[in-house]
Amino acid sequence: MKILGVLGYLLIVVGTFLMSVSPFFGILSVIGFVMVALAWLWLGQKSGESVMLGNGIFMLLILVLSFLIPLLVVILGNFRLLGYGVEFLLTLTFISLVFDLGSHARAYIRFKIRSFAIAFILRLFGVVFSAYVVYEMRDITEVSDIYQLMNFVKAHSPQLAVFSLVIVLANVLSATGFYELKDEKRAEEKKIIEPKSKDKNKTHQN
Repeated sequence: MKILGVLGYLLIVVGTFLMSVSPFFGILSVIGFVMVALAWLWLGQKSGESVMLGNGIFMLLILVLSFLIPLLVVILGNFRLLGYGVEFLLTLTFISLVFDLGSHARAYIRFKIRSFAIAFILRLFGVVFSAYVVYEMRDITEVSDIYQLMNFVKAHSPQLAVFSLVIVLANVLSATGFYELKDEKRAEEKKIIEPKSKDKNKTHQN
């Protein structure tokens, strides 16, 4: 099941890049997002880490609501609900980011995989930078104000480029972390077998 985490994070990266060619490729990122959520659910259940389970649950919840809220707005014809829905999604996203950081930290502590630790640091940088962007955009009251948005992007294009690179590296390292996961049962069996084999060698030498 760890392959879900490896392929999922890589699909998110590939899908994000290919979206510049066609928005249709965004489906790759969605598929990758689901695979990553399932991978964290599996790892949380296997290791007994509740923060990893919470990470997977919140990721799936955000994905479902991202499709469900716009659909309900169209069906009910009440576009005021969209604003409340976006605020609710932003709140869930913030909670999910906390769980995501906690999951990477616990994965490093539990499995001693350095890739998870570096991914945690890069993701923490991403969260801080995102907070900075939100703060800088506080004067933009309407998303429809294209000129303000374009000016903001132009003024902060170097920072945004660095941010994109950091997120890509973080996802690649997360994929590497899942790839480096070992089967705990096999590891325990190896630890048991190795001392026995050493004891046998000692008896033969005697």
